[in-house]
Parts: sequence; structure tokens; C-alpha cells
Amino acid sequence: MKDRFGMRRPVRVMDDAEVAGRRGRHSIHREREMEMPEKPLTAQESVTLLSAEAALERWRSFATDPGLRMSELQQAAAEQAGLSAFNASESSAAGSEFRTVLQQPVTDRDTGSSVGEYTTGLLFLDVGGADGERVGLIGSSVATSAAAGAAADPPRRAVRVLMQQGGGWDTAMEFTLEEGSNTLVPADGLWDAFKACIGRCSGPCLAALPGCLAVSAALPAAVACLAIACGACAARCAACAVCDCSWLCSFAVGCCHQ
Repeated sequence: MKDRFGMRRPVRVMDDAEVAGRRGRHSIHREREMEMPEKPLTAQESVTLLSAEAALERWRSFATDPGLRMSELQQAAAEQAGLSAFNASESSAAGSEFRTVLQQPVTDRDTGSSVGEYTTGLLFLDVGGADGERVGLIGSSVATSAAAGAAADPPRRAVRVLMQQGGGWDTAMEFTLEEGSNTLVPADGLWDAFKACIGRCSGPCLAALPGCLAVSAALPAAVACLAIACGACAARCAACAVCDCSWLCSFAVGCCHQ
């Protein structure tokens, strides 16, 4: 073998131990590549803005989930709004669903399940209350299926109480029931993530924020206002607010909890 000046240079011969070492490193590299989860590739995305009737219908399905303690949660929300009781079927509501179909099913690194379709939902209900003390409810859901059009696994749901703190919805705080009691305790999550994401939308959306989140607006009306002003960005923000930053949903809809 010659160098660039035409001079011969010695050829270094690796001994058996060095050859084996290199082969071992290459083998480990290939094994790690095989162990790494495949990144999901999106084939299709769709957004559904739910009518008040459709949002209420979705909300009724939450009542069948015993882990959510819906009766106690709704009663606690009613008391915060100065009401003796709360009937969700007579409330105003809004919501959206975001559906992602993957090019091919992948194995969720966190659950081990095969997922080909991923759907998130975010619902908003009005409970009532005076201006500056208005109360609303937020419900989130995540459903997956092994392939597009296949039967979905049981959805994962969460519900929060959102309360104004003397001002509009921009400063509202989120609450959940304390474990083992009916006391409301602060909870971080859905609303803060949704607002943070909306804050990264385009100029017209940002200009509409103060008016949409006004103190006098019921929660579903505030969200509907944002949907009109922010369009698809609001729908995507609703989807990523539901994501808990786990491996799959971070790819499917993005994560706002950062």
C-alpha cells in the first residue's frame, strides 16, 4: 500500500484478540440497534370538534369508570360553585378528539401493547358560579387500538376541577380529589399544559387569548372561542395536553408538559 507521495507504507495486521474485540463491539452495536424501539411514523391525522351534545355524550361514559369517583368529584365542584347539586346532562360542554393512524403498528415501549391507532380526547363542562369564581370540569381520555379500525383497548381517563381565582380562566387553578377523602387538592396538568401550548400558537391566536379567557365566560365558551381563533393549533394543543410524555404519545401527538 502506498501513501499520497507514492511511498510504500507498512500494513498493520491485527492480531486475533483485536479482531475479536472489534467484532464484539460491532455485535453489541447491532444488538442495541435492534433493542431500540422503532420510531412511529404517522400515516394520517384527523381532528373532530365535538358539538355540545357529542361532548356531553362522551362525558356520560366517564361516569361508568369507577376509578374516577365522578359522583364525588361533581358534587365537590358544585359546592365550590355555590350549588347544592350538579346535573351534567343540563350543562354546556365542548371538546375535541385527535386521531393518529400510524403507518404500521408499533410496540409501545411503556405498555408492551401493539398500537396502530392513537386517539386522545379533551372535554370541558361548565359547572357554574359567579364571575371570578366560576367552576368547570375537564376530562381527558386516551384510547389505542392494534390497527386502524380495530376495537380499541379500554381508554385511560382523568378528570379535573378547574376554578377561577378571582380573575379569568388564564389564572384558574386545577384540582382533584385527595386520595381517601372528598377534599379537593391542587393538581398540575391538563389546563396548564393546554394554555402553555396555546401560547406558542400564531399571532391572531395570541391576540384572542385575553378575550377568550375572560372572567365572564363559562369554560366551554372560553374553549370554543380559542378553537375559532386558533384553529388546528388549538386542537393539537388539546391533544398534546393529554399526553403524559410517555414514549408513544410524545411521537403521536407531542408533549406539552415541559
